Amino acid sequence: MKRIFLFLFLFVVLLTSTLSRVGSATTSNNNTTPNIPGWTLTFADEFNSSSLDKSNYVRYWGKPSTAGAVSWWNGNSALIVENGLLRLKIAKEIVTKNGVTFPYTAGGFTQLTAQTYGRWDVRARFQKGEGTQGYISLWRQDFKWPPEIDFAEIRGNIPNENIFTQHYLLNGKKKSEVSKLYETNYTDDFHEYTVIWEPGRLTWLVDGVQKFTTTQKFDAFPMVLAVGNLVGNCDSFAGCPLTTTPFPAYLDIDYIRIYKKT
Repeated sequence: MKRIFLFLFLFVVLLTSTLSRVGSATTSNNNTTPNIPGWTLTFADEFNSSSLDKSNYVRYWGKPSTAGAVSWWNGNSALIVENGLLRLKIAKEIVTKNGVTFPYTAGGFTQLTAQTYGRWDVRARFQKGEGTQGYISLWRQDFKWPPEIDFAEIRGNIPNENIFTQHYLLNGKKKSEVSKLYETNYTDDFHEYTVIWEPGRLTWLVDGVQKFTTTQKFDAFPMVLAVGNLVGNCDSFAGCPLTTTPFPAYLDIDYIRIYKKT
């Protein structure tokens, strides 16, 4: 699903400057980060600290432009590091900005390791509840859209549906190639979501098992990892919350690991 976010000009300048580097050093204090034959680790975070490292992450604050979103990204308040997890919190709380009232808050971030080609592993458990939506994606380093690769996207109203999407341009028109997986309830437990991007090819894995492979349909450009969640209205892709939707709801991340081909 298309997601382009509105940032203040000064913030965009700062972000672009930060993204011009390629993230490197492993930040994990966990010695269990695996060595994968043929791949070199370029970034890892096991979330064993008490907060996000500002040199490696940009936290979202503001209104997502996703159609029908009624939640406000709440910056640090919605990103909680505890018990070895990064928790993206959706809460039922009112925020009023520029005369517009948002009845919910949510969390999102960009991890700043920019790579052309590689392997991205994220172990996560998605949020529960009708009207919620979470995603794990790759975006262009400069946030120009498309392309976008969603290698996990879960809606609370269809928790057993996992969506893989490649957004791209074809003859100047925006296109989306979608693959859907129905294997389990992705809100009940943690799963490892992986995308391998090689020249001309994308491969999607869940828990280390290949699920889908396709031809790359966009021009190569450094990409960064983006993760977030939101709440929708009744006409949105996410649907709208019900009285039974639990709040707060959390998209929990156990680890992020990024590799380049050796």
